[in-house]
Amino acid sequence: SALKQQIKAAEGLYTARQAADRKRVGEQRLQEKEVQKQFSKKLAADQNQVAVSMTSLAAMDRKRSELKASQDHIRALEADVVNARKVHNARVADTTQKLKALDQSIAHDKLKVRQAAFNPTFQTKKGAEKLKAI
Repeated sequence: SALKQQIKAAEGLYTARQAADRKRVGEQRLQEKEVQKQFSKKLAADQNQVAVSMTSLAAMDRKRSELKASQDHIRALEADVVNARKVHNARVADTTQKLKALDQSIAHDKLKVRQAAFNPTFQTKKGAEKLKAI
């Protein structure tokens, strides 16, 4: 009878341990599920943040491209201005040279007329006609 009581006590202890183990395993499974839920939430939040960051990066990249295009356009305009200045300066130099040549030609013609006015050859009627021709 003492043996039976020992066996019953051992069976009861075994059953109690099994129940405690099952309870502990159940709690661990619940904790694991909760941890997995938290991890999934965190992962989803991180993925969302990455998506937002990627969108923001894409927008920044677009703006950088637009800025670069604007800078290239400005450089092209600056080059056009430099070229226009060179062309203008060349035209000014050419015009100045032509004006000097014209001034010299006019001065030479005036000198010829003055010299001719005092030249006795041009004092006659034929000479006056030649003077007009000059």
